[in-house]
Amino acid sequence: MRLMRDRLLWTPTRKEPLAQGRRGPDMTRNSTSLLLLVAATLFLSSAFPSPAAAQTVSFVTRVDYAVGANPSSVAVGDFNGDGLQDLAVANFNSNTVSVLINNTVAALNTLTVNKAGTGSGSVTSSPPGIDCGATCSATYTSGTVVTLTATPASGSTFTGWSGCDTVSGTTCTVTMSAARSVTASFTLQRFTLSVNKAGIIGGGTVTSSDGGINCGPTCLASYTSGTTVTLTATPAFGNVFTGWSGCDTVSGTTCTVTMSSARSVTASFLGIPPILPPPIPPLL
Repeated sequence: MRLMRDRLLWTPTRKEPLAQGRRGPDMTRNSTSLLLLVAATLFLSSAFPSPAAAQTVSFVTRVDYAVGANPSSVAVGDFNGDGLQDLAVANFNSNTVSVLINNTVAALNTLTVNKAGTGSGSVTSSPPGIDCGATCSATYTSGTVVTLTATPASGSTFTGWSGCDTVSGTTCTVTMSAARSVTASFTLQRFTLSVNKAGIIGGGTVTSSDGGINCGPTCLASYTSGTTVTLTATPAFGNVFTGWSGCDTVSGTTCTVTMSSARSVTASFLGIPPILPPPIPPLL
């Protein structure tokens, strides 16, 4: 019996002595039984992982497979590339090779992708199946290694994975040995809105509809990406409001800004000089 790289070969030769008191055909039958036992052992050991030291080993009921006359060697391997171990038997007397293809139905496990956080984005998989977006779960053959990639939407950032086997940047790797669930987190970006005031001897205040700007004293505020801010200018006593710059839209004293990036706007005021009474003519 010879142990090769990925198969166990048993080849009887004419030089091997027969057991005392037995005839040649009996030895052939015994050899065939040993051959099939070795093949079954190799097949089961390649299909199932080794148990832990304290684990009880049990086997399913034996299944016999018909091959040619006087099988002389056996090989175990994935002959059709489907990931399952198959058997090949060389038959000495019939000069044939019997190939037994493993048609075991592989277990399927479900991978579920969740998204969390204030932001948004998508997750895709390799091999295909997940496109989340719309498709956030898929089934894979047990043992399949799935690589997930997270892509943040505009105005969001990707902040991390949970539930993965390994993580590298925006990618997550999962081995589908059981049903799995992973989470990709996205966060909305925040941008600063700055309000400036300008004018000749002018003054006034600018306030925002959400209360974040009160300029006066508070002329800066931070907003999440996509927020629309409405600003209102109010001239001080004895001043007039003369206009906005840097807005998306303007209507009278109001200015609207959508916070897709850091923004800066300016409200201009003009002071009106006081009207003095005419001088009193001198008395004659």
